[in-house]
Amino acid sequence: MLQPQPVDPSNEVRDQPTNLVQSRRLLAGRTLQVLLYSLAILYFGTRRHLKITENELFSHDKLLHVLAFGGLAFVGYRCSRMLWASHSTLRAAWVAFGFAALMGLLLELIQSFLPYRSAEFADWVADACGAAAVLLFMRRFERPNAGLAH
Repeated sequence: MLQPQPVDPSNEVRDQPTNLVQSRRLLAGRTLQVLLYSLAILYFGTRRHLKITENELFSHDKLLHVLAFGGLAFVGYRCSRMLWASHSTLRAAWVAFGFAALMGLLLELIQSFLPYRSAEFADWVADACGAAAVLLFMRRFERPNAGLAH
């Protein structure tokens, strides 16, 4: 018959810093993802367009906005879930949505100053819709404590 092993309190103390270090590394990695994704959006959103016709551009432009800012909301949500793990997932979703919407607004503002780009309210609406759609989907199908998993 197996006997339960006594718990050595010194092991628990030793394990905590490792978990804390792992958590901080994971949070740093997720924060870096948000930063790099944001910089990529700003970089590609301020470049000159390739040679494509106006109809091709319009049909794909809004879809690209939805996809890009939906992706930003995704990485932002994962990061904010980890930052505020003790709070509701709704708070993390609002933080991620707000960040994505502000980044979309910033991109449109920057584009308004570039002679080869134009700012459009419809682009910002597409940004916000992409972020909202991804966050609604994630919250609907999220497992409990998914923000804490590696």
